[in-house]
Amino acid sequence: MRKTKKKYSRLLMLALMMIPIFIQAQTIDIKGTVVDETGIGLTGATIIVQGKTGGVSADVDGNFTIKAAIGEKLQISFIGYATKVVDVKDNKFLTIAMEPDSKALEEVVVVGYGQQKKASVVGAISVVSTKELKQSPTANVTNALAGKLPGLVTVQTTGEPGADNSDLYIRGISTFTGSQKPLILVDGIERDFKYMSVQEIESISILKDASATAVYGVRGANGVVLVTTKRGQEGKPHVTLNADFGFQSPTRMFDMVNSYEMAVLSNEYHVNNGNNPIFSQEELNAYRYGTDPYHYPNINWADELIKNTAPQQQYNLTISGGNQTAKYFVMVGMLNQRGLYKFENYNADFNTNISYQKYNFRTNADFKISPFLSAKVNLAGVLGMKHQPKESAETVFDRIRVANPNRAPIKNPDGTWSTREKTSFNPVAEILDGGYSDQKETAITATVGMKADFSKILKGLSANIDFSFDFNNTFEQRRTRSNDFFQFNEDGTYTRLYEGSKLGYGWGLNVYETRYNFEPSISYANTFNDIHEITGLLLYNQSERLIKDDNSLKRLPYRRMGIVGRVTYGFKSKYFAEFNAGYNGSENFAPGNRFGFFPAGSVGYLISQEDFWKSDIVSYLKFRLSCGLVGNDAIGDVDRFLYMSLYKDAEGPQFGYPNAAGTSGLAELRMGNENLTWEKSTKYNFGIDAKFFKDQLSLTVDAFYEYRRDILTSLSTIPTIYGFSSIVTNDGEVSNRGFEIDGMWRGRIGKDFYYNVGGNMSFARNKIEKIPESPQKYDYKYSQGNRIGQPYGRISLGLFQSEEEILRHADQQNPVSPGDIKYLDINGDGIIDDNDQYPIGHPQVPEIFFGGTLGFSWKGFDLAALFQGAANSSYNFLTGQNMPFWNENNTPLAVWMDRWTPENRDAKYPRMAESSNNRHTSSFWQIDNKYLRLKSLEVGYTIPERLTRKVGIDVFRVYANGVNLLTWDNIKVYDPENYVKGSGRAYPMMRVVNFGFNLSF
Repeated sequence: MRKTKKKYSRLLMLALMMIPIFIQAQTIDIKGTVVDETGIGLTGATIIVQGKTGGVSADVDGNFTIKAAIGEKLQISFIGYATKVVDVKDNKFLTIAMEPDSKALEEVVVVGYGQQKKASVVGAISVVSTKELKQSPTANVTNALAGKLPGLVTVQTTGEPGADNSDLYIRGISTFTGSQKPLILVDGIERDFKYMSVQEIESISILKDASATAVYGVRGANGVVLVTTKRGQEGKPHVTLNADFGFQSPTRMFDMVNSYEMAVLSNEYHVNNGNNPIFSQEELNAYRYGTDPYHYPNINWADELIKNTAPQQQYNLTISGGNQTAKYFVMVGMLNQRGLYKFENYNADFNTNISYQKYNFRTNADFKISPFLSAKVNLAGVLGMKHQPKESAETVFDRIRVANPNRAPIKNPDGTWSTREKTSFNPVAEILDGGYSDQKETAITATVGMKADFSKILKGLSANIDFSFDFNNTFEQRRTRSNDFFQFNEDGTYTRLYEGSKLGYGWGLNVYETRYNFEPSISYANTFNDIHEITGLLLYNQSERLIKDDNSLKRLPYRRMGIVGRVTYGFKSKYFAEFNAGYNGSENFAPGNRFGFFPAGSVGYLISQEDFWKSDIVSYLKFRLSCGLVGNDAIGDVDRFLYMSLYKDAEGPQFGYPNAAGTSGLAELRMGNENLTWEKSTKYNFGIDAKFFKDQLSLTVDAFYEYRRDILTSLSTIPTIYGFSSIVTNDGEVSNRGFEIDGMWRGRIGKDFYYNVGGNMSFARNKIEKIPESPQKYDYKYSQGNRIGQPYGRISLGLFQSEEEILRHADQQNPVSPGDIKYLDINGDGIIDDNDQYPIGHPQVPEIFFGGTLGFSWKGFDLAALFQGAANSSYNFLTGQNMPFWNENNTPLAVWMDRWTPENRDAKYPRMAESSNNRHTSSFWQIDNKYLRLKSLEVGYTIPERLTRKVGIDVFRVYANGVNLLTWDNIKVYDPENYVKGSGRAYPMMRVVNFGFNLSF
């Protein structure tokens, strides 16, 4: 009995000893989130169980789920942060805060044709991630870049659905002909990214100096934009859904005078021109009090045609995951933008509101075929459908601007469309009842590639080959008609002025384009004795682009080919050197001038890695220096092959007398120049990267200088006996210099409050160093020595106040009265003429561009704000649309009520008159176009995981955000960017207030 009890007690002890082992061996789901030093989730952080293979990656908000047993250890790593190990003690939710590792510095930056560790990068490169882009609820990803990248200038000239992308400039403008825009590459292939969704983008980099862009050789002078898309990570399938619903409204709409004000100004205009008034007092009263709305109407065409708001929706679904054999990323998205036109009140037959709907998808897949062979397949596409009235947006707003408010009602008493006479028009009928247009754009991009790892032969050696095919076409269907118009007469009868037609049909293939790209390469990367880091790249590329176009020169293939080389060297992770080169060719030039060599070199010194560096204030300090040569072959598009002479049909000589008969012949249309070549740009850059106070403050400063030569010009004078006034030559030269500053402070207050404050600013000023010009009498008349796009005009001294003042002043060569503009006699000859034209104001593209950010997070709440602005840019108010009665029809803007009269001598605008004196380009009409915007603001809340996991959701976040919320500027009449299209004739810029949610599981 005693033995039995002893036996059972031993068994009990053994069982008790096995319980911890059993518990430890039992795996459970461990959930948590990985955050950076500010509490923001680290997308893509790697979590593994120590001692085991495989692992998982954190999702877009830093959340993860992994199977582990009690007592095991989780190892968490992320590029640029120190690896962290956490014990698994229970199944409680883990919040793992990572700390920056300024010594490891393994963060990867996308560069031309590859990637590099951030610490070893010695070129001028700026990067923005998906997380920052998503805070702007824009329909077009190009608009989300404003103010986020130092050195990048964005100008969005219209808010038109489907056409609202921004123009991009890197470090300003350095050429006055050809292309000024950067080269844009998506996953290394030249593609437009305006149709992409933010959810498919991993990061966007801009390459600014020669060290970064020399590998693109003949196409790198204007800078390069690199868009990198997302790829799958090892782990179970991760699903993310983003849904947004917002309302668009114009940031600013111009105000026009009403019909009474129009009549008053019309009378004043005619009297000041020496004529009789055209409206009697009875007619003025009828307009003022609205006693006869059919014969004396008061129409606000903007109110009749334009709504206050329009909806916008975006939905994106992504799925990613994979294992060691295959990884995938899949995204599908939908965007729907409605327009501002009020068709419903006037037309029940068909929809004439403008709208844009887009469906896009992306599939990126990576396969491990064998231990040394891998493959990738990238497939993306977009289907865009745009619906609009038969008239373009520019025509719509032009009609709103010039249509008279008092000429005729919209409809007559019997419901027919009204007009007064054949010289006037009815914008509502013309735009909303004249038919519609449907455009459908289809774009497909595909890339397949294979990579072979030859490390067993030579460590670090690999080979890669990529082939891509892109296809894009746009098909348009038009259904248009004309309408019946009647004039409602004073006696109650009707007069037909226009006879309508039935709805017609037309169609056309507007765009048909294909593009091929072939890129094989060999790369090498190795480290010797943990001291010497060497990488190398040799790549060949060849591309062809085919366009279906009516222009015979554009129908010919666009072809390019070249070789790329790169060698980098790092010593002890603190001394760096790099050599990049591109040998590129373009068929746009004559044989013998088609290829060029573009080298660049750069060095870097990470002084904070030195043993003697023991600063608690400056924790990281790196110096960068680069110089090199790059080119720009985009010197002509429609006029290709400028080295060739072109001919046209012409009348031949006459023979016979007296009955002369002509014969056909040829005339030289263009004289070719076989010596033409691309623009060449020599670039220098000096940069400093620094971090202070335990990496809380990061700062990057760059100074740059560029000298571009061989710019295409057509002003070289040749003998007139030849029959041409000029010939195209490479005679232009421009210098461009400036600096950039980018800084960020990240901190924490207490346990849960994390915040960040940052800003960036860039300045770039160009100077025309050489340009062929006709001889000028005065030096200030030359373009050479001034900026590209520098406006010239007369200098205003205000408005004349009396006849005596006019008599005492220089002769302005035009009839002048009190209330007209007074100009400065620049040369002092007593006459105001073209010799008094002087540089005034600034070019349109701003020289100064800046952005400021503010953000915080606290217990699930987060806020992010972006302020963005520009300076050193001017707007010329002197255009036909802005000048009242330019063609005796233009309706004046409401601001013209503040015009000069004897009773209003301190007026903002000249007197109301047909005055050629007042329509000279001058400083009077130049408006300083500096502005500041609250570009975006987002407030969000992440529901606690303990609640969402009950329904199987890892993360559920709700948010409200907006874009273009507030603007401070000097123009007031139009949006400070919108004006570029021309005085209110563009679809207005949009303010968007948006609500959305993000969930992942």
